[in-house]
Amino acid sequence: MERSYAEAKRVTDMNDWMESRTLRMEAQRRLAADSLKCCPLCGAVNAMSNEECFVCRWHGEFDHSPDRVEAGLDELLAQCPELVDAMMDRPKPRPTFVVRAREWVGRLFRRRVDLQV
Repeated sequence: MERSYAEAKRVTDMNDWMESRTLRMEAQRRLAADSLKCCPLCGAVNAMSNEECFVCRWHGEFDHSPDRVEAGLDELLAQCPELVDAMMDRPKPRPTFVVRAREWVGRLFRRRVDLQV
């Protein structure tokens, strides 16, 4: 049974989307591994800026091994899959000056309608 062009395109688009999401996720994990460290006592993943582990309050030397950090991150994401979506969300880019100026001028000259009660 042959697929229609639309069905084939939809499958291709879905595969491209999944591949791009996977690539973005890998890039996000590499960035996260660069800014995280593992506690050698409890294995919790901590931010590089933390002086002590937020779980067990360890304040000695942390494990900075990328493999160990990634394993800890995998464990964390398995326990809390909502973090995957949080890692993937990017803030919306701020509109350019021209767009903001156009919207401002549009608001100035927009016709106002008075509501009558």
